[in-house]
Amino acid sequence: MINCEKDEENFSASVGAQGDVLVNEVNNPLGTVTVTLQPTSPQRAYLDSCERNGSVLPLWVTNKTLGTRTGGTKARIKKPANEEYGAEASDKEYEFQVFDYTTT
Repeated sequence: MINCEKDEENFSASVGAQGDVLVNEVNNPLGTVTVTLQPTSPQRAYLDSCERNGSVLPLWVTNKTLGTRTGGTKARIKKPANEEYGAEASDKEYEFQVFDYTTT
């Protein structure tokens, strides 16, 4: 499972005392991509290594059905994947901060 989201809205609006509306453009290019993997996934070792090393990598999520592409040329894993210990193995989530987030 992959979830992609821009960190901030593209604009903010405020209404003055006389009803006039002011629109402020927000130029924040940050976005977050969350990748959920099974605990036995072979990609976990690679992603854990990238997180430990603080690697900055390109990250693109492509939906061939819809023809969309989301991500950016510079992304970094925010923190180590969560660890849970119990009767059943739980999924691991890797959260990437994308520094030049875009959707095409």
